[in-house]
Amino acid sequence: LYLYGSMPQEEIISSMLDTEDGGFLISTRCGKIYKDNGSGQKQQIHNCQKPIRKLFSDSKGRLWVGLLQGGVIMLENGKTREFPAPVEDARTMCEDKHGNILVGSSGCLFTILTSGEIKMENPGTPGAHSITNIFRDTDGNIWIGTFYNGIFYSNSERCPFSRSSIEGLEKVKLVNDIVQDSRKNLWIATDQYGLYHMSEGRLQEIPGTREYKIKSLAYDADEDCLWVGRDRASLLRYDIGQKSWKEIQFHHDGATIPMAGANVIRRHAGEFLIGSSQGLWKFNPR
Repeated sequence: LYLYGSMPQEEIISSMLDTEDGGFLISTRCGKIYKDNGSGQKQQIHNCQKPIRKLFSDSKGRLWVGLLQGGVIMLENGKTREFPAPVEDARTMCEDKHGNILVGSSGCLFTILTSGEIKMENPGTPGAHSITNIFRDTDGNIWIGTFYNGIFYSNSERCPFSRSSIEGLEKVKLVNDIVQDSRKNLWIATDQYGLYHMSEGRLQEIPGTREYKIKSLAYDADEDCLWVGRDRASLLRYDIGQKSWKEIQFHHDGATIPMAGANVIRRHAGEFLIGSSQGLWKFNPR
């Protein structure tokens, strides 16, 4: 593990996103967006002047930025367009199969239509709750995790969102991340409410995970495992086939490096990037 690139270590990284040219974007809690071309040299490309919660790229290559205060902005060809959200905290975003952008925030779910119009979800849907994560799987289904009201589901053809028929999803709380493995199964990470595996219409809680404040997940198809980032704790590796855990201790120059939380984990060019509360780190697990 090593501190990667020229970014100040005190920067708190909130989101990362791959770019089409082989580089990646990084956003920080102080409102800056950096681009790294893969060499470790970072160039600031935008300053939102407000804390950033989420970066998202749509099918047209436009960059959407969810802000802690100020709604959503969209960057395209050097131009900026602002979308004043009903609730300022834009935590998570997703694109449906029609090109609309769904935005989850504290207290509402809203959609930015392709026309630019903002549409609120109807009461009784996840729009009435605090949204923590939106995930679109490879079949186009959209899953919405909430703070204390479970997980909602849509196949992107019908509205409003509804409860899934999978038993137990309504009880899952504080959803921080959702990933999909090579079998098309979902893994759901929560903040001290457990790690869940959803397969063939069944939801299973992984034993012993309620003690973990899981902030981020990354699926490693090469090793069929999950890399699990926790708040103010070391990185974990979960072997899916063996159903076993391993705590990862990083060392440099003979000293153990404490991992001060992994806010986001992303695979890039065969290695893994960890956006933490102490800058950007990079490691190769092979």
